[in-house]
Amino acid sequence: QEIRARDLIRSKDKNGRTLVTRKDILEEEQRLIKQSRKGRGKLRALRGQDHLPEGPTHDAVSHLLQSKDRVTLLDTTASLDIDEVLSQLARSYRRSIKNFSVSASGQEARRTSGTVAALLQNEKLQRAVRGGVIWVDEASRLGTKDAVALLELAEKKHCRIILAGDLKRHQTTHRGTAMHLLEEHGGFKTQRTEKRPSSSLEERSLKQ
Repeated sequence: QEIRARDLIRSKDKNGRTLVTRKDILEEEQRLIKQSRKGRGKLRALRGQDHLPEGPTHDAVSHLLQSKDRVTLLDTTASLDIDEVLSQLARSYRRSIKNFSVSASGQEARRTSGTVAALLQNEKLQRAVRGGVIWVDEASRLGTKDAVALLELAEKKHCRIILAGDLKRHQTTHRGTAMHLLEEHGGFKTQRTEKRPSSSLEERSLKQ
């Protein structure tokens, strides 16, 4: 499809470099930021943090439990034990946590409830996440278009989203980089941690 000059927007970054984007992409990014801000401070914190054990996952779990936003960002760079984070969330939270991946390949995808794309198309999966937590693994690969749809779904189903991704390693294969946009332009704080390989990332439907 031919891109017309009038559909392009040019701007300068902080280093003086010329940036070029399309109007439809810019509108999509603005929609993501607007939708994410609608959920800022609108929810109750999942639970207090006084009961959390000290350790390498303490800050990450504390950040997730204390968040009052519909979407929360977690940078899993380096050596964070994702299994332990999910286990601690399970012990602290009284509703279901469903784990979805961005890609349909790799071990992570086989150990989750499915892909984000499947969630957005499958009404049965959508009913299952109602009132709970949607954990998105590999979220640094999540494109802007899917991120907007996911936020709209979360608002409709009264649930919250945790975007967990390695911002240094993963790059989106789709248009836009949702986590970077939310952090740099949406004003969301990313909890920066370190990640180590975990033995499993299976879905956790957790009820106490």
